[in-house]
Amino acid sequence: MTEQRRDYCSACGRIMAKPRRGLSTIEFRRTVHRCADRDSLCENLSKLTKIFRNATQDAELTVAFSQDFDARLNEEWWETGEIKLWLLEQINRLDGVDEKAVYQLLFDYTEKGINEPFAVFYDIYAERTDNPLSKNSVSRALRALGLKTRMVRMIVDGREKSVISIQATATELQDVFRKNGSLLVSESSLVSGRGY
Repeated sequence: MTEQRRDYCSACGRIMAKPRRGLSTIEFRRTVHRCADRDSLCENLSKLTKIFRNATQDAELTVAFSQDFDARLNEEWWETGEIKLWLLEQINRLDGVDEKAVYQLLFDYTEKGINEPFAVFYDIYAERTDNPLSKNSVSRALRALGLKTRMVRMIVDGREKSVISIQATATELQDVFRKNGSLLVSESSLVSGRGY
């Protein structure tokens, strides 16, 4: 069992409330991917801004984000795909995004592809990070990127068993990263979603 990180009030010592449910960067990605056109982006402007504000905890940065987002929506020459990519790049640049370690591990598989049981993938992830997300959160982070786990039959310890697995070719993984903007893969480098 992993120990959960808790924040305490400096004045009274009580446990601080966690951020509101539904305001995660995973939900930000899912919302952006669900938007099919400029109108749906406009409808989700408030929600995306709230999630961004919750992730940054910086009012000035949130105001700048909101103004840039609104300007892109109002300029006709910005295509929906470019706006969505810009939104994903904004959330990818933030520090303290919990699922970045999941994406860093997944990026290690882009050369050969991935065909692993989810439990093995999660164990590798949990070893690499100090405060791992739950298995459910890791699964949601993968779905937010566009990867789904599948139930497959595999031979484990000489017997055929049903196992939840992550399967994607190298090309599919590269497409996933391209569609999700720039994802941080190490301290010093970025994977660019635009190919440069």
